[in-house]
Amino acid sequence: MCKLKAMSKRKPQKKKIQSFVEDDIYILEIGARGDGIAEYKNEKLFIPRAIQNEKVKVKIRPRKSGGYSGELLGIKEKSTQRIEPPCPYYEKCGGCSLQHISKDAYRKWKVAKVKDMLSRADAMPTEWHETIFIPPETRRRATFAAFMHKGNVIVGYYQSRTHQIIDIENCLVLTPRLNDIARQLRPYLKEILPENRPVSLSLQEVGGQVEVILTGRFGRGGELDYPARQALADAAQDIGIARIGWRFKDFSEIEPVFQKGNLIKRSDGLVVTLPYNAFLQPSQEGEEALTKCLTSIMETSKPQKIIELFAGNGTFTGPLLKYGSVQAFENERQAVERLQATGMDGLTVETRDLFEEPLLAAELQKCDCVVLDPPRAGAKDQCEELARSKVPLIVYISCNPATFARDAKALAEGGYTLKSLQIVDQFIWSSHLEIVSVFTN
Repeated sequence: MCKLKAMSKRKPQKKKIQSFVEDDIYILEIGARGDGIAEYKNEKLFIPRAIQNEKVKVKIRPRKSGGYSGELLGIKEKSTQRIEPPCPYYEKCGGCSLQHISKDAYRKWKVAKVKDMLSRADAMPTEWHETIFIPPETRRRATFAAFMHKGNVIVGYYQSRTHQIIDIENCLVLTPRLNDIARQLRPYLKEILPENRPVSLSLQEVGGQVEVILTGRFGRGGELDYPARQALADAAQDIGIARIGWRFKDFSEIEPVFQKGNLIKRSDGLVVTLPYNAFLQPSQEGEEALTKCLTSIMETSKPQKIIELFAGNGTFTGPLLKYGSVQAFENERQAVERLQATGMDGLTVETRDLFEEPLLAAELQKCDCVVLDPPRAGAKDQCEELARSKVPLIVYISCNPATFARDAKALAEGGYTLKSLQIVDQFIWSSHLEIVSVFTN
């Protein structure tokens, strides 16, 4: 009897499906994030760096979240609003998204974006103030990716939608000082960077002092060894860096590596010694513009008892103390401790997670003004409590028009009027902006 060999079972090969198509597309508008928007198969197609009324050649891919995304391959019919980007890295760098649009078109788009969101929320202000635009070379903080490949140090930003790092010698958005620091750090980074393993390099400049924070794994154990720490100390001494910190990963505790000075934040008499990686407004000029808007409101209303929500590191606390007592609330422990340490008369500071435990309407009754400056998520639950309160004046400072429109609608439904609105654009060539608004009851 002969034995038959068992037939090997082969899995049927799947047909390779082309994950993209190329097509000529007409751009209908610029969306809220700065992408050109077109229609494709009855769904929205998002195309970075395309402008309305252009006909463009696009590589189209389906998006996991629905709709389609496109990669701009060429321009068939160019918009009159299109200009040559001022930055030589713009076509690859993922930092800026709107350098290809003329100044006038860019500014009109930013204002129209806010008006559109507020109109859809049925929360238009009674008065619009003229928009303030902050110029380039003013951003005082940046996070670079640092990488060493075959002995060459690369310091830059990630290319949009990729893990590739674009080497940047000079960023047009940053202050000249931060650009200089980033360049001068390169030879010292060469001594400590692991080969082919990117780390994060964060720089912040406050009051003439610069802080550097490294995030990532170094050496075999992942930690900074003695030679690496010595190299960083040498860099700080040679370049003029106030302090350098290191952490293993984002949100882990920062370990001081070298320190010869603190970063000090001064705001109208309030002097705060900042913790490492303190969150501040991205530019000094933008902060001054926002503060000027706020103090103008305070001069008119003259409040005596102020509640400040999401107080952060006291950017607006000092200016507010000129007008009355301030009860400040903040969830970040170090920020609370540093504000408490100032010992300013008329200031009380409490730790509170306003997302988990917003101030109730009854707690808000004891003040005559609330100032809130929440993160991009906005303050949905807190605004619902504010809407139930009788606080006569609310000043809402926002960095996200979408969540601001949502919260403005909640306040309007509670009987508040959006009296005035001021846009401050301190995020040049990006889709982001700041809003200072006044609600009255």
